[in-house]
Amino acid sequence: MEKSSTDDQLMSLEVLHPNAAGIDIGNAAHYVAVPPDRDTEPVRRFGCFTQDVRAIADWLKQCGMVTEVMPATPDTGEETQSVTDDRAQVPNNAGKVG
Repeated sequence: MEKSSTDDQLMSLEVLHPNAAGIDIGNAAHYVAVPPDRDTEPVRRFGCFTQDVRAIADWLKQCGMVTEVMPATPDTGEETQSVTDDRAQVPNNAGKVG
């Protein structure tokens, strides 16, 4: 498979927040990503129950994350933000991306 110019552009992007995790909030699962040098499995799938959200918080703390980014929608992510903030002391910098 050949590398595209898009691949080269992505590889040259400057990392502004190396201790930030990304969380994709879903109805059936949450996907969480940390920088690839923080864990051998840098993208993980978690369930949506409180125990799963607590596992996200524990993993983020273990990976040294100091902030998280998730979609900012009125009804999405409130429980996740609350539990991750309380359990791991990870401040949420959720905002509209794009």
